[in-house]
Amino acid sequence: MTIMVVTESRNAILSGLDAKESSTLYAAAEDIPLERGAVIAEASQASPFVYFPTEGVLSLVGTTSGGATVEVAVVGNEGVASVSTIFGKNIMPFRVVTQIPGRAVRVPTEVVSQMIADCGPFHLRLVDYTQQVIAQIAQSAVCNRFHNAKQRLARWLLMTADRAASTELSLTHEFISCMVGGPRSAVTEAAAELRESGAIDYRRGLITICDVAKLREQACDCYARLRFDEAVGVA
Repeated sequence: MTIMVVTESRNAILSGLDAKESSTLYAAAEDIPLERGAVIAEASQASPFVYFPTEGVLSLVGTTSGGATVEVAVVGNEGVASVSTIFGKNIMPFRVVTQIPGRAVRVPTEVVSQMIADCGPFHLRLVDYTQQVIAQIAQSAVCNRFHNAKQRLARWLLMTADRAASTELSLTHEFISCMVGGPRSAVTEAAAELRESGAIDYRRGLITICDVAKLREQACDCYARLRFDEAVGVA
């Protein structure tokens, strides 16, 4: 019978690993701060570390040669910022940016790769989470193609709030426009409509979700398809 150990990690993938895997991982791990707006991994470059958030929110961001950006997936303490390692790759397909500051467990990529090769419970958890990330990326493509700025903004705020475990989000309109996609003016107009409906309020650098139900009503159905509590198995 496998003996489970309780770790101090608030990351769902790392919490409750068996004694062997926990010992291997934490012997090489570091607890680090995640600073707002920090790029912790760049697209098309090798990443020496894998990041498991324990607080805060990370964004996986697609980029163009012209500098345009759009978020393709969001990661909180339910997951890991790099799923490339699971497929034996060390090159990040996306930029990883800190959206909401917090903390993360940082583990050298070679350690994670070896643990994956051992095919233990840690590997199975990563495979399960990879399916969630693939679903997010696919649904983001649908959302960005077919839904308007207000729907996308409402969906994005809900997904971010779920992972931040807070209805107060320290975010600027400029940053949101980079994540949601589209010009800043469109995001500002969408935010004004959401505020007028009573779903949110905002002042410089801070957005408050005042009524979750109203915000859900105005979000596209992509949010329901990617519900955070269902993804992580919360009743």
